[in-house]
Amino acid sequence: MILTVTLNPAIDKVAELKKLKKSSLNRIKVVSILPGGKGINVARGVASFGGKVTATGFIGGYNGKYIVDYLIREEIEPHFFPIEGESRVCLIILQEKGVIAEIYEEGPVIDNNSAESYLSFFQEISAKFNFIAISGNIPNSLPDNYLPRLIEPVQANLFLDITGKPLLDTLPLKNIYFLKLNQKEFCETFAIKNDDLENQMVKIASYYNLSNLIITLGEEGVLVYHKKKVYRSYCEKKVLPLNPIGAGDSLMGTLIYHLSSGESFLEACKKAVAASISNTTLYEGGRINFTVYNDVLKYTFLEKIG
Repeated sequence: MILTVTLNPAIDKVAELKKLKKSSLNRIKVVSILPGGKGINVARGVASFGGKVTATGFIGGYNGKYIVDYLIREEIEPHFFPIEGESRVCLIILQEKGVIAEIYEEGPVIDNNSAESYLSFFQEISAKFNFIAISGNIPNSLPDNYLPRLIEPVQANLFLDITGKPLLDTLPLKNIYFLKLNQKEFCETFAIKNDDLENQMVKIASYYNLSNLIITLGEEGVLVYHKKKVYRSYCEKKVLPLNPIGAGDSLMGTLIYHLSSGESFLEACKKAVAASISNTTLYEGGRINFTVYNDVLKYTFLEKIG
């Protein structure tokens, strides 16, 4: 049983244009409109493999209704908490050389009554799940200590993809089964230099008693900390990317799905890396391109480096 948490869900629009012209009219071609937010993308990764998954968080307005209705069509069970205000819209603009702009609305204000009610709501539903992933930004209207309060009663395996102060406030609270960050997020959150990542991740994982830690490195693959050992996973076959945004979420969704199916952590990691590479060939965050996935999996490796 898998639950993903997106506290600030969105409608993600991906658009293309040949060249951005400053101080001029730009006409874009919208190539994808889907429910988004990192946790929803994670759920889409799980559902891509046929896994049963539930998505939760705050939802509001006409945009919220669109998100819920679309998730049902994707066979992702929505279990959101309704609030006043309108769920946000995010725009990702692509050019021939890749992403040139990410324009994200801040999202609705969540009042104190809704915030407190959701804590009880989440405690009740989370008890039914064995795997819980919490991903993405924390709405600015929520208090600083909200995330620690949210996860404190959770008994399931917790998977986190959050950054900054919310993460630092949460890590000392309890054992976290899995944490995923990209290289930039890792260095900024823990205030470390962008080198010697292998030793740095061992120190961070040991200090916070993390069971598993992944740092994504873009085209260079990922670093994996598991059972006090460090591995690098990489793919020897290159693909032509369309949109890299959401690839880390497909990694998380694939990892959780295969762990929930009884596979070993390291084997699930290999499949997760291949899935994330396949997702870069699609416009939709979290979704798996199985033609690419089945091909690149044969060229994806995991080797111990420390």
